[in-house]
Amino acid sequence: MASFWLNSVLLVSISGLTAAAILSHQTPDLSKVKVGADATDHAPLELVEMLGQAVIKHAAQVEISEADVNDYLARRLKPASQGRSGRLAKFQRVLLNFDDGHCTAHLCWDVLGHTDVISVQFSIQRKGSEFVVEIERGAYGNLPVSRGFLTPALPAMQEVVRACKPEIDAIFKLPHLRIAKDKLVLDAKF
Repeated sequence: MASFWLNSVLLVSISGLTAAAILSHQTPDLSKVKVGADATDHAPLELVEMLGQAVIKHAAQVEISEADVNDYLARRLKPASQGRSGRLAKFQRVLLNFDDGHCTAHLCWDVLGHTDVISVQFSIQRKGSEFVVEIERGAYGNLPVSRGFLTPALPAMQEVVRACKPEIDAIFKLPHLRIAKDKLVLDAKF
C-alpha cells in the first residue's frame, strides 16, 4: 500500500516539474510592449544629455515614451556572449513595459534558435531623499513566479544595471519620478 502512495506522490511531483519546465520555455506575448518604429523617422533619444539639461534648466515635466526608451536600450546595449554558455545562448535585448506604478523588464535570450524570456516586475518609490526599487514578481517564459524565485536571474539583472549605470544615476538625480501607462514621467522641479 505504501508503494501506491509513494508512486502517486512521485508522479504528481514529476508532472508538476515537467509542466513548469514547459511553461518556462514558452515565449510570452511581447506584442504589447512598444518599440521604436524606425531610427530614420526621428532623431534618436540621448537620455543622459536630455536629463542633464532638464536638471540644469529646471524644466517642467519630461515624458519619455516606452517606445523611445526601448529604442534607446536597443542601441545602447550591445549583446556580447561570454563564457562557455555563450555558444548556446546569446543575449538579444531588454524591453521595458511601463504600466501605472510599475515597470516590467523583459530580458530576452536566443537559446539554440528559440527566444527565452525572463520578466521582472518592479516599482520605484521615493522614500526620503532616496529612490527605492522594489522587485514585485517575475516570470520565466510563461511561468509566473514570486520574487524569491528570481534569484537565478540576479546576475543578468545586475549586468543590465551595470551597463545602464549612467542613465540610472541621471534619472535618480531628479526629485520626482513616476511610472505611468506607456511612459516615464520625470520632473526636475523640487
